[in-house]
Amino acid sequence: MCKDIKNRIEELNTDLVLQETKIDVVLKEIKTFAIKIDSNSTSKFRQLLNDLQHYKNEYNCIKTQLKTFNAYQVSH
Repeated sequence: MCKDIKNRIEELNTDLVLQETKIDVVLKEIKTFAIKIDSNSTSKFRQLLNDLQHYKNEYNCIKTQLKTFNAYQVSH
């Protein structure tokens, strides 16, 4: 059981880093499209903002799971 929790914590840490990377990539793309004003750029900008919100939500979910597993591991 303890090994399973440690494995899950490692997976969550990896997932957290992946989400951070996705967020960084989207933020860089947002900077590129934020200064353009044509309709394609505006659509892409909106899509990137939606992606950012999605990745942020996933990041927060993973972070919450990680905190929960860490707390559980400490208590057992």
